[in-house]
Amino acid sequence: GIVARRMKAQLGREEEILIERKKSARGHLWLGRSRSQAPGIDSGVIYDDNGAKCHPGLFVQAVYTGAAGYDLRARPARGAPGSKVKT
Repeated sequence: GIVARRMKAQLGREEEILIERKKSARGHLWLGRSRSQAPGIDSGVIYDDNGAKCHPGLFVQAVYTGAAGYDLRARPARGAPGSKVKT
């Protein structure tokens, strides 16, 4: 549908994400949003920090890697803390 096409169009795109809170007590997953996502209205971003130290309020450079329902999945962008790909 429409949502799936919009999500697919975002894959590979790099964007700054605001980290809002931990997704779960264990692991490296955080919930955040981009500048274009309104809190409490739009979907969000599930960010995998790959072991980098994140905290609420932190802005990170991320690249979209997939989708989970209405949320995008992201990881650190190239050269960002936690990135497995160096510049």
